[in-house]
Amino acid sequence: MSNEELIVLAKKIETGTASSQELLLYISACESFQKQMISLDEIDSEVAELQQAGLKKFWAKQNEEKAKVLPIWWCIAAAAVAALVIFGVSLFYYSKKADDVEQFSNVIPSLAPGKNTATLKLGNGKTIQLSDAKTGLVLGSDDLQYNDGTRVESKSVSEEETSQNKDVETLTASTPRGGTYQVTLSDGTHVWLNADSKLLFPSKFTGNSRIVTLVGEGYFEVAHNKAKPFKVRTAGQELEVLGTHFNVNAYTDELSTRTTLLTGSVKVNNNIVLLPGDQAMLSNGVTRVSRVDVDEVVAWKNGFFVFKGSNLGEVMRQLSRWYNLDVDFAGPVPKRTFNGKVYRNMNLNDVLEVLSFSKVKFKITGRRMTIYP
Repeated sequence: MSNEELIVLAKKIETGTASSQELLLYISACESFQKQMISLDEIDSEVAELQQAGLKKFWAKQNEEKAKVLPIWWCIAAAAVAALVIFGVSLFYYSKKADDVEQFSNVIPSLAPGKNTATLKLGNGKTIQLSDAKTGLVLGSDDLQYNDGTRVESKSVSEEETSQNKDVETLTASTPRGGTYQVTLSDGTHVWLNADSKLLFPSKFTGNSRIVTLVGEGYFEVAHNKAKPFKVRTAGQELEVLGTHFNVNAYTDELSTRTTLLTGSVKVNNNIVLLPGDQAMLSNGVTRVSRVDVDEVVAWKNGFFVFKGSNLGEVMRQLSRWYNLDVDFAGPVPKRTFNGKVYRNMNLNDVLEVLSFSKVKFKITGRRMTIYP
């Protein structure tokens, strides 16, 4: 976001025409830059005057409206507007700093965020492209439905095949990079799949247990059934639950597999029992349990990126999956950490601005980002 775009956004907030998305971007950006106290005499005076003028107009508007009951977003804006000058001049300051070296990040393509998209592979090998207009798949007793009750239609599967195929078969729901989807299993268990993930599950559960296999990341709300424990298998790990809410991060490009419990209890590899707020981290064959911030762990499921002291590698692995972006490091990974909470439905350029990427040297060509030391 350029200084001109920032000023336009400030004017929208002043006049009450800013959308909720624009307001969130503004507040997130202000919070990100509040710690960067750059004095006004170090930056361009024209930018400073424009920002100061915007502040004066804002408070004048507040005085005019003081007798009225203001919408709640005005209260939020009032709390954040104090950081407007810091935010705007910081962007200007860092863009000028980039001119002193090489303008790696002066042009950022507006890559769109991920969306609801997935495929379903049937036991006979045929694949159904699930509707991008829907958010979830539900396994019915006789057919496949979306979570709004409409039937899954596909040229790959005829009604005759669907009606005749009553045997238990293994199904595979897959999300690509830049995709997310929800699956409700035959027992009522609800699973959210993050980008670049895969869930293997039976068309209906039989026997004394309910077993699924996960590659990637999924959030589970397991339907309680004391007689049939629910098991999640990942590379090197098996989880057993009766009915509970938990998150599993089992991406192959991560250094560890992390299972985080929100409610209930989970048994890991038959010998470790997790309590709510616990996370079991499997790395190099060793499992360690620690207390974590569960809101940060499941932020993706709730539509956010949340970073708290995250290093550049961690940040880029998440962004690359969600924006379908290939990332290369031209040399050692820069030692930077990031803090912030950002909506996942923002374009990539807005997310990078909120996360202060003006201090990272990079270049984006198409869907490939190269980061320089």
